[in-house]
Amino acid sequence: DGGMGREVLRHPSVEKITQVEIDRTVVDMCLEYMPHVSKGSFSDPRLELVIEDGFKFMRDSELSFDVIIIDCSDPIGPSQVLFSQEFYENCHARLNKGGILVTQSGTPCVEKNRIQLGKTSASLKGIFAEFTAYTAAVPTYVAGLMTFGW
Repeated sequence: DGGMGREVLRHPSVEKITQVEIDRTVVDMCLEYMPHVSKGSFSDPRLELVIEDGFKFMRDSELSFDVIIIDCSDPIGPSQVLFSQEFYENCHARLNKGGILVTQSGTPCVEKNRIQLGKTSASLKGIFAEFTAYTAAVPTYVAGLMTFGW
């Protein structure tokens, strides 16, 4: 929807964003029906939009990043691979030294999401030297909270 790009681009020190989306139609629908979310982020020359499966992109890319933010769907269907050990390992391989990864881990008030946070935590702890989780108010989600793994 472009909201993550909008927020990252608020920081003048950001030189480039590579945003990977699996479906161009979703991007086009967001631009047409929810332009207030992206607020022009897709037009910013610092944002490169890549239409590709995120798992394949991280596996096959030779790019490296200071920060990887995973803002994906819940871990069902095609998005399940974006919560896998292999995906997190591929992300780790793409990070520059000192780089960080942040991934959404569901709403903490829903039992299945607490289980997912445990799985995400176990996966990330096995790959990264440090791991923590935090919550943020996201009113569009169930119970108004979202958990993130860092």
